[in-house]
Amino acid sequence: GPEVVFFGDSITQGLTGHGNRRFAVGSGFTAVSLGLSGDRTEHLRYRLRQGLLRGWSPRVIVLQIGINNLNAARHSAEDTAAGIHAVVGDLRARHPHATILVCGPFPAGRTADAELRRKVDAVHERIRSIGEGTETDTLGYHPQVRYLDLRPLFLNEDGTPNDRMAGDALHISAAGKFAWLTTIDPWIAAECRRPLVPGLPASLAWLRDNDDYPLVSRSLFELRPEDAGPRLLAQNLLYSFDAADPTELAALPDGGWAINCPVSATRPTPNVGTELQLIESDATRITARVDTSLFAVSPGGDQVVTATLGQVALVDRTTAEVRTLLDGATLGRTMPRALSWLDADTIRLELGPVGGGQDGPMSPGDWQVQVSDGSYERTPSLPSDPTTTPPREHAAPDTPVSVLPDGTMLFLDRDGRLRRAASPLASEALQESLADPQLVFEAFRIEEFHAHENWVVICSITPEWGRRLHLVRLDTGMHYELGPGCKPRWGRSLRK
Repeated sequence: GPEVVFFGDSITQGLTGHGNRRFAVGSGFTAVSLGLSGDRTEHLRYRLRQGLLRGWSPRVIVLQIGINNLNAARHSAEDTAAGIHAVVGDLRARHPHATILVCGPFPAGRTADAELRRKVDAVHERIRSIGEGTETDTLGYHPQVRYLDLRPLFLNEDGTPNDRMAGDALHISAAGKFAWLTTIDPWIAAECRRPLVPGLPASLAWLRDNDDYPLVSRSLFELRPEDAGPRLLAQNLLYSFDAADPTELAALPDGGWAINCPVSATRPTPNVGTELQLIESDATRITARVDTSLFAVSPGGDQVVTATLGQVALVDRTTAEVRTLLDGATLGRTMPRALSWLDADTIRLELGPVGGGQDGPMSPGDWQVQVSDGSYERTPSLPSDPTTTPPREHAAPDTPVSVLPDGTMLFLDRDGRLRRAASPLASEALQESLADPQLVFEAFRIEEFHAHENWVVICSITPEWGRRLHLVRLDTGMHYELGPGCKPRWGRSLRK
């Protein structure tokens, strides 16, 4: 959707006319005029309740309405001002991440003492303080609502209309439209450039499906703490829409991302692995020609270990050279299930059984592999950790668990809702306050979630089977919707 939305009546509609309502403001940001001729505050409230902006997340909303309440409907100044306050309340509730610029009705009438002019002035007296007390943690305690009195733009010193007003002393001329947009343009640009999510502790990346069937591709987006919006890092990343989509995404320690997916129309068949892409923060990309179902980035970020049916390999981050650690003869009738680094020279490999093939020296279970020489040894399965075991009476079987720095944990309950509980590592105060696990987020279905510091990113599935991404700040409960996407991953901290 657009970054800026204009609401109002025929004056706002006149910014674009009846055709294409899109235009540019704020040094190139996309705006849409949703003004309607004859609109009053009650009409706009109805349209908002019917989902007028559903699916859009504008950064700025400009509100210029009220003259039809005063002129056509003969409402009082008190009722008209109350209607404007109500519209602002609706917008704040539905779009907590948008800042709202309230212009109020523009001047009307041919003289300063005209009845309609006096009613307009009375409305402005009642909405002048509309932005007070609207600071929210959603916007980093930045005021969400600002009042801007633009009446002087359209009047001479004696109160008569200047050439920025139309001949009916009610609408504005082309010069008036230019003056209006020129005046608010710097403010819009500043608001659109503010960080999209104040206080974001680290970079965040996710994939979004492209509308390009039958290619079935995705794009990679990244949002950094100071960014005003997500950045497109890569597109045309193809994937399979088989039930077992092998695509995975992981952060590189010094910035950038690793992802396993093909970038051409030739996909592996059967779909047991795809090539590894190393995408830097400046969007440059290195392709490693190795089939990859699982991969893990080394602690130093200079190597990536990959695994698929019949091979475990090591990829050099700089050159993309591939060295086989374990081949099919060694892996035998096993399939890698999990892969992680224990230290700079040791990886943990979990193997499961697979039909077909020949027996090899390795069998299903947990193994440690030395990267330096490819040697391996079986290790005992890791015991369950009580600090990451959620309350059995609440947790869903086999729920994933994220442990936070304060010793609390996130898990899915038996109804699929995301909850927070205290682990044995939490303070006594937290254990007492979270004796009953706290509800963090609920949706039609939660596909996955990942915590970082005091934040959690969630991928939910809608009743229409679309995927949407959400951010929740756990200390305040504030919820940010990032829009469509899947496989969200936290990256390195980019705090200044």
